[in-house]
Amino acid sequence: MRSFRRTFVASTFVSTLCAAMTSWSPAHAVDLPEITSESEEGFHDLVFALVAGSDERTLRVTGKHKGTVVGFEVRLGQAWKEGKLGDLNLTTYQGTVALTSVGRESDELARVIDKLYDTKLVPRGLNAQTTFTALSLEGNPTRLKAGPVKLKLFFESKDEHRYAEVFLNIDFANGRVHLNEKDPDYRKALVLALGVRPRMLSNKALHRPGAGGARR
Repeated sequence: MRSFRRTFVASTFVSTLCAAMTSWSPAHAVDLPEITSESEEGFHDLVFALVAGSDERTLRVTGKHKGTVVGFEVRLGQAWKEGKLGDLNLTTYQGTVALTSVGRESDELARVIDKLYDTKLVPRGLNAQTTFTALSLEGNPTRLKAGPVKLKLFFESKDEHRYAEVFLNIDFANGRVHLNEKDPDYRKALVLALGVRPRMLSNKALHRPGAGGARR
């Protein structure tokens, strides 16, 4: 009887371990990157490790900044419309992407971004969820394992001063996700979109020019 119990417990443990390993991401064994380590001059580009996301639609991403662990979750929408970009014969996909909070790590990230952007909005944390319209510039967002996917995210608002753009690049095979700036002029609008309501600003203050030019 004891032998049976031991065998049963061992079998259960192995099954649980295998299930956990199956659901873990390609980046589980990689050290968390310093999120500012791949920034280009004039831009604050943030890099994260992909630590969970076997279903290719819900991605848990994590990094660190000066020793503090930060992260969030990327949720890719179910419906993506295929199209062509101008005369370039480039296949594109349009859909939605939500950046969602995972708790304290995300609240820390919102405050870090505010400091890096020097927006001085002092958000209390990351919103539970912020949804963007997304357009692919490379790859297929429904097949992340097939190759790198580069997305341009648009935060749309009736207030033109709240409109923002940002790049989200997903390299599933190498376990990396990048949240890259499009234009420094979008910094305040982006922090307002992502952060739990900070103090209100006038449109004039929100529309203050950024420190550099835009990327295409």
